[in-house]
Amino acid sequence: MTRPEFMGQFDRLCRGFSYTATPEQSEAWFRRIGHAVVQDWSEAVTTLLCAPRFPLLDPVLAALESAGTHRRRLAVERDKQPASMLARLAQEGGRGCPFSKDLFACIKAFAGREQVRHYLAIVNGKEEMDPGERTRELKRLAQEEARLSAILTDLVPKLSDEELSDFIEHYGHAVAA
Repeated sequence: MTRPEFMGQFDRLCRGFSYTATPEQSEAWFRRIGHAVVQDWSEAVTTLLCAPRFPLLDPVLAALESAGTHRRRLAVERDKQPASMLARLAQEGGRGCPFSKDLFACIKAFAGREQVRHYLAIVNGKEEMDPGERTRELKRLAQEEARLSAILTDLVPKLSDEELSDFIEHYGHAVAA
């Protein structure tokens, strides 16, 4: 996290306990906590503000670790469904796969496009991200979404009527979008 991101939450913590930190204390705290993810630091400060007194460093580090663990757990849960779907698709793509090559490619492209759209939403929500990096990432994701949409546009008309109806039944009319 950057110094301004750290200081914003550190000032909030100090105000919450009517504590006045010296510049040396602020620097020392930043050196100990500056490695943390800004969302974790913000959540840790919220937790620490519920305590009866200004915290020592060890409880702060414990709160940071707890916030990081919670954030990572949420990310795993959020990505679990697409990951399980991709694992199932990879398994079905092996020998004895009930899908034609084109249908399997359509399913992979659709799942990939949904994942890219999910990441687009995440990057759009990250206001703390460097503007140049954010622009590059949004451009890269938009190109990938266009590539996957082109694959769908090319392959969907090649599906048999039965495959197309099964595909639409499983993945909805969002395929055409």
